[in-house]
Parts: sequence; structure tokens; C-alpha cells
Amino acid sequence: MGAEAAIGDDRRRDGLNRARNAGAAAAKGDFLAFCDADDVATPGWLDAMARGAVDADIVGGRLEWEALNDPVVRAWRPQAPMTDLIADHGFLRYAPGGNMGVWTRVAREVRWDERFKFGSSDHGFAWNAQLAGYRLAYAPDALMQQRFRSTIWALARQHYRYGRSGPQLQRAFRSAGLERPDNRAAIREWRRLALTVSHVWQSRETRGHWVQTASMRLGRVAGSVRARVLCL
Repeated sequence: MGAEAAIGDDRRRDGLNRARNAGAAAAKGDFLAFCDADDVATPGWLDAMARGAVDADIVGGRLEWEALNDPVVRAWRPQAPMTDLIADHGFLRYAPGGNMGVWTRVAREVRWDERFKFGSSDHGFAWNAQLAGYRLAYAPDALMQQRFRSTIWALARQHYRYGRSGPQLQRAFRSAGLERPDNRAAIREWRRLALTVSHVWQSRETRGHWVQTASMRLGRVAGSVRARVLCL
């Protein structure tokens, strides 16, 4: 692998990635498909996922947000229509963990990095796989309706944890070519948050979006201290 090796010893660990590795190790089939319990797969989802994996090692499906989220909740997390897999952090593409398929042998060979308890685990798995020479593909017909957090407190907690994983991802993949984060842009974002804090009571939409952004940035600061990487 081009990135730091995933920890694969027998010590007990909690977290999503430990469960994924345990499931892959116990699986009897040749192909694994992943979705989240609170999302809804559309008809034909599994067939489309399998078709997309014919010429690939890992496949990511398409996400939509209209069916399961009201307009206020969608305003907290504005999303453009998904037309391809995301190349996040200016690096490699990744498949969303809640809408992903992978051949069992690939899952067992690459493994999910159990150091990532919450957030960035999808990035790490897909990036390690591609750095090892495996192919990643997009399956637009494998459609999943994704459900967002519906309270501001749950939204804040989720995005704080997402943000906290960013510096950890930087530390794990900087030797593989992941560019350093643009902390100047982060400082500009902090300045914007400070200037608009008085606006949070204008509407529930405005408040949720401000909290989502601030929580992510606070998580980045906490994660930077923990990982000893400046990733604001």
C-alpha cells in the first residue's frame, strides 16, 4: 500500500470499520453490498450494483436526498445532484460506504482501517484499494435514498466527528501524495462564521447550515491536535 498500513492485529476495537472487517471475514458470498439501516434502496439497487462491479473491484452507487428529507433539513446540507463518485480532498475518488459494493477477496485483502472510528473510513478504504492497483467504478443506476440527521444536535455531533477525522486522514495519506490542506481557506471560513453568528436565529434553515459548518470546523481543530497535523 502507498499509505500507512492498516492496523490488522487481534486486539478488540469498536467502530464501524471493525464491524465491516468482521463481516467480510465471515461472508460466504463472492460479492458484498453495503447500505445504511436508515436509508432506502430503490428497486433494482442490488442488480445495478452487481452489474457495475463486472469490470471493477469496488463500485459506488448514486445517492439522492429528496425523498427522505424535508426542505429544511436539505438546506442544512446543500447538495448538488450526484453525477459521479467524489474526488475528495483533491485526491482520489471514493465510494460512499452506505452505497458500495466490493468483491469479497478485495475486502479481505485491503481491509478497512480500524483506526478510523467514525468519518473518513470510506475515503481510506477506497484510497488504499486504488493505491494497491484495484479499480473503482461508479454505478449510477444503483440508487440509494439517503436520510440526513433531522435535529440540529444530531447534525452537529455527526459533522464534528466528520471534521475530527480529516486530520487523521491527512496523516495517514500524506506519504501517498495527499496534498496539504489549504488552511488559509479554513481561516476565511472561520471569519465568515464569526461574522454571521448573529444570523443563526433568522430561520431554522440558516441556523442548521451555520451549525453544520461550525461543527465540522471545530472537529478539524480537535482532530488536528490529536493527529498532530494542522488541518483546520
